[in-house]
Amino acid sequence: MCAWLKDGYYYHSSRIYLLLACFLNIDSLLGPYRPIRFNDNFEEKWVIIKTSFADFLASGLIAWNPTSITGNHALLFTVSPFNPFALLTQILPTWGVYSIWLIVHCFIGGYGLHLYLFRTLKVSLLGSYIASFFFVIFLFNLFYIEYLFLCAFPLFLYCFQQCLSPENKNKLKYIIIILFLFISSSAPYTIIPFLVFHFIFIICLVRPWEKIRNYLLLFFLIWFSYGLIHAPTIYALLSELPFSNRLDFSDSSLL
Repeated sequence: MCAWLKDGYYYHSSRIYLLLACFLNIDSLLGPYRPIRFNDNFEEKWVIIKTSFADFLASGLIAWNPTSITGNHALLFTVSPFNPFALLTQILPTWGVYSIWLIVHCFIGGYGLHLYLFRTLKVSLLGSYIASFFFVIFLFNLFYIEYLFLCAFPLFLYCFQQCLSPENKNKLKYIIIILFLFISSSAPYTIIPFLVFHFIFIICLVRPWEKIRNYLLLFFLIWFSYGLIHAPTIYALLSELPFSNRLDFSDSSLL
C-alpha cells in the first residue's frame, strides 16, 4: 500500500483527499435532494453572503445594508462580500455553492496538512496520511465558513514555506493560493489567533537562526497585506462595537 502511494505520490495524493472529502460529504453530491434538511448555517450565513454580493453588484460599494431591518453597516458581517464563494452564489444555486464549500474545506484541510507534514516537516509518508485523515474527520463537523482558515492553516504554512524555498522557482502560484485563502477567510476569526500561531511556528521551527530574518520579513509583509485586504470589514466591525447588545456574562439568578 505504502509502496503504491510512494510510487505514484504526485499523482495519487490530491485525488485521495478529494475522494475522502466527497465521501464524508456524500449527501452534498445530491444537491437539493439531500435526505436531511440544511442547517442554520446554510439558511442564515449563506443567504447573507449571497445578498451582500448581490447588493455590491447592483449598487457598488454602499455604506448601509438595505436588506437589514436593524440598520447595519453594509460590511458588518464576519465574512467579506468579496469572498470568492460569494461570487459563486451569483452563478450557481446557493445550495450548490454550499455543497462545494463542504467538499472544498475538507479537501484543503487534509491535503494541506499532508503537504506540510510530508514535504516541509519531513514526516513519513504513512504518518502524514494518518494525521491528515484524522484532521479531515475533525473538520467534517466544522462546516462554518468563518472557520475556513482553521481548515486552511496547514496549507497556508506550506505555501509560506514554498515562497521562501530557494529550490522553488515558481512562487507565483503559492502567492495566489495565499491571497485566495486570505480573501476567503473571516477576519475576526483569523487575524489575531492565526497571526500569533504563525509567529510561534516560525520561532519554534525555523533553524538555523540566520533564516529567521527572511521568515519574519515575509511574515510581516503577508499579515500587513491581510490587514489591508480586510480593512473595510475590520473598520465596520470596530465602529459598531459600542452598539453591540451582546452580553458576555450570565446572570446566576437565571441558572
